[in-house]
Amino acid sequence: MRARTIKPEATQRVAFQPRRSVSGLLAWLTSAWCLVPIAALALVLRLTGIDWGSNHYYHPDELFMTMVLTDIRGPGSIGTYFDTAISPLNPYNTRFDSYVYGTFPLFAAKLLASLTGYTEFGNAHLPGRWLSALVDVGSVLVTYWIGRHLFGRAVALLAAF
Repeated sequence: MRARTIKPEATQRVAFQPRRSVSGLLAWLTSAWCLVPIAALALVLRLTGIDWGSNHYYHPDELFMTMVLTDIRGPGSIGTYFDTAISPLNPYNTRFDSYVYGTFPLFAAKLLASLTGYTEFGNAHLPGRWLSALVDVGSVLVTYWIGRHLFGRAVALLAAF
């Protein structure tokens, strides 16, 4: 039987040497961790003054969406949901004879309004604004992702900022 020999260089330990180079600092600054404060700043900027207008509804689309949001109700059963002629969730079954917007933002805002209790006409617009702010922050993250894949991390962070 042949004995195994251990090479001396394999047993030597190398002390940990921290990276103190400029390229190391640049690599850390362009890492995805720098995206967290950018996204946080984007969220703060979008949520600041979110109750502008003091419930006067200066934007006509927001006024109409809020009126429809306060009129629709959750269906009592799955059969009622799929019967569009009688579904209380259908915006055409409210007091308005026209609805030209998509139903996904309306249903998402209605769900959030029901969960938070903001269902009255004076505050029902806030869940829609919150969802809009979250989607806007998502667009910042998508901008970073696209920029990173096309041009690199430094350009992606600049574009997200």
